[in-house]
Amino acid sequence: MEYDVTGITTFCMNDKFVNISLGSFFCLYPQTHVVVVDNSEKDHLCAKLLRDLSDDGAIELIANNTNLGHGKGLLQGMERVKTKYALIFDSDVYFKNGDLIPDMINLMDKDAYGVGFVMWHGNMGQTVRPHIITEPRPKDAMKYLHPFCMLLSVEQYKKWPEFDSFIYERNKTHGAPMMTPMRSIYDAGKEDIIKHLPKTHYVRCKYWNHTSGGSRMALRELDQCP
Repeated sequence: MEYDVTGITTFCMNDKFVNISLGSFFCLYPQTHVVVVDNSEKDHLCAKLLRDLSDDGAIELIANNTNLGHGKGLLQGMERVKTKYALIFDSDVYFKNGDLIPDMINLMDKDAYGVGFVMWHGNMGQTVRPHIITEPRPKDAMKYLHPFCMLLSVEQYKKWPEFDSFIYERNKTHGAPMMTPMRSIYDAGKEDIIKHLPKTHYVRCKYWNHTSGGSRMALRELDQCP
């Protein structure tokens, strides 16, 4: 089925996930347009693999040839979106649930900003416990829509501050792209426009982590690839 959705993801020299992430996505959603922002160096294998996919017409590629950071990459991708929704996902997410996109869309009412994995986060950027949104709200915490896999309303996205494009000094390769829009929504008392996707759609899966040593999110298997 074709959805009014554009996928957006960023890569940075993590070639081993090109076929895993994009392959699993297109297996379930072959008609969905995907914009891939590549922050890899031009001669890296990741850049080559993505160029090949672009040449085949499988993806729309933005090749930066240098690491501009996660937030900046997402901003570049959003500039290409012409659909009602944007599905933003990390390059190490493995899609196993064919009901993911329609279930996300069904949770999006006319005023919703986005839907996905929502957690508690300090409203000034500090970490808080517990992170789990189903637990009582910790002091000075706000809702945080995690960008590992989230569906955004393009119309609502334009009404709030853009993703953060800075790169943390302590982590030159990444950043925290959702802090400014989430804090603005929190300050405006509009957190009801952030929708939580039920946990039935994702599980912890150690295999997919490739950076911090913790466990990443993988999307739960409901449908099989043909």
